[in-house]
Amino acid sequence: ANATPYAMGLNESASSALVDLVRHFSVGVQSTRIFPACLSLVLEAFMNIIQYQYAGNALLVHEIVRQRSLFEALAVAILPDIPPPRLQTLSPGGMVQYPLALRTILLLLSHLYPDLKALCTGDSGDDLNIMRYIRETTLVGVLPRPHRIVIRQHQSTLTTFTWFTLLSWKLVMEDI
Repeated sequence: ANATPYAMGLNESASSALVDLVRHFSVGVQSTRIFPACLSLVLEAFMNIIQYQYAGNALLVHEIVRQRSLFEALAVAILPDIPPPRLQTLSPGGMVQYPLALRTILLLLSHLYPDLKALCTGDSGDDLNIMRYIRETTLVGVLPRPHRIVIRQHQSTLTTFTWFTLLSWKLVMEDI
């Protein structure tokens, strides 16, 4: 999540893979304690990209809009007995509150989907028109004010040290 505010120009394959991560982590969110944390991190990455690099990642925004039912299902899901970070909490008034990451995605969807649906005429130029529209629009005034970029410190473990060492040697050996 540290690099996501600077991620620009994600291609179609990367965009699709990121949305697939959300699908994967949301399916198993009730069966394990690891998936909610992973899902929260992926949603935070989406929020950062949307807030800081919206125009430069039109393909990712398009993929999010295409897969809107996935994000809408997350918004209405009741997730009992999930340790923090929770996907939704109750406000003092009893209203469901979503974390900033999911709220940002839902605001993006509610703002863009009607306009993008109107652009679809059923011919082959729809994707081009949609991409142009995404690149030319702004979400200023729609999204909450951008948050401060959160920097996470790496906590080294034996597993990550071993993985990084093996990766480094692999890269060295490939160059020989």
